Parts: sequence; structure tokens; C-alpha cells
Amino acid sequence: MVNPTKDASRKVDLVRGQKGLLITVGVAVILFFILVIFVKAGTAANLNREIYHSISPLIHSGLTSVMKAVSFLAEWYVWLVLAAVLCVFAKTRGNFGWTTGFATLAGGAVATIAKDLFQIARPHILWLTQETGYGFPSGHATISAAFVATFLYFLWRSKVKKGWKIFATVLGILWLLTIGFSRIYLGVHNPTDVLGGYFAGVAVAAATIFLKTIFQVVVRPKSSRK
Repeated sequence: MVNPTKDASRKVDLVRGQKGLLITVGVAVILFFILVIFVKAGTAANLNREIYHSISPLIHSGLTSVMKAVSFLAEWYVWLVLAAVLCVFAKTRGNFGWTTGFATLAGGAVATIAKDLFQIARPHILWLTQETGYGFPSGHATISAAFVATFLYFLWRSKVKKGWKIFATVLGILWLLTIGFSRIYLGVHNPTDVLGGYFAGVAVAAATIFLKTIFQVVVRPKSSRK
């Protein structure tokens, strides 16, 4: 038997969560377009060069191999395989598997569309790996941020112990920073490309989670009454 008070409280929490998600999308999109304006105006060019020149002395064959491996592990198909693995298990299929898979595909689509729309070139510096197409935003950063942010959101809403949640959050953030660093180190992205990717990825994650909550409020209650 459904408890009306508990059901009403749940709906209020969902509505509040939806507002927070929409605000997150809005803020991330605004920051993304502000960054686009700065990049297009050439305001960020000096900062991009300074950051790269501070990293370039670290270039070494051993570190280059590590950074190439990091970039490979951040490819869209690697994230998609991980999402597929999460879909195998019943406990992680709904909140983790399908949503992170959707976020991965959406992040890739957003990055591709944005690259073609803004047509911001990759940096003209030493490339340690080969890439094609435009540079802004970084597809690796966009997709990785979309996956990690979506995963961590549902992790924090799960019954996993808080210590593991904190550990996973720190690990996820460090991994995102490492991915961004690898793209700058390899010379195929400017720091602003990576930052733009993070903004886009967070927006995609929040939008994905918002759609998931809409599904919970609208679709599931209807199916449960049948």
C-alpha cells in the first residue's frame, strides 16, 4: 500500500533535485559560452601558451607513453564498454549502466557538434600523438566529465558507505585532471579546450540525470499502477 505522505515527500525531493540539476546545466552552459567568447577573442591565447610552456619541460619518452595510455583509457569507446559492464548487473543497471552510457554518447555528440560549430583549431605546437579535427572543446574531457559526474551523482544517492563515496569522488576528480593534463601534455589541446570540455561534460551529466528523474516521476508511476 502506498503511503501518501512518503510519496508526496519523495516528489518534493525530486522537484528540488530537478531544479538543482537545471541550475547546474544553466551555469555550466553559461561558463562554456563565456570561455568560447574569450577564446574567440584571443584573450586566452597567452594563458594557453604559458601553461603549455610550463608543462613542456616535463616531456620525456616514459611520461609520453603514460600520457598516451591515459588518453586511450579516456576514449569514448572505453567509457562505453565500462557502461556496458555496469548494465550487466541488476543493481547497477538502472542508475549507473544506462545513464552513464547515455551520458557518454551525449557527451560525444555535444563535443562533435561544438567543434564543428565554433571551429577553434588545435594548438600549433609539438604534437606527441596524432589527432584530427578542431580542438574546442576536448572530446576526451567532455565525455570523461559526463561519465564521471553522472556516476558520482548516483553513487552519492546510493547506500554505499560514505568513506567509499569520498574515495571514489577524489579518485574521479584526480582521473579527470590527469586526462586533461594528458591532452595538454601531448600537445593536441589547449588548456581552454580541456576546461571547455569539463563545462560541457558537467552540463551533459546534469541534463542526463534530469531526464532520468523525469522518467522516474512520469513513466514509472504510470507503469506501477498497471
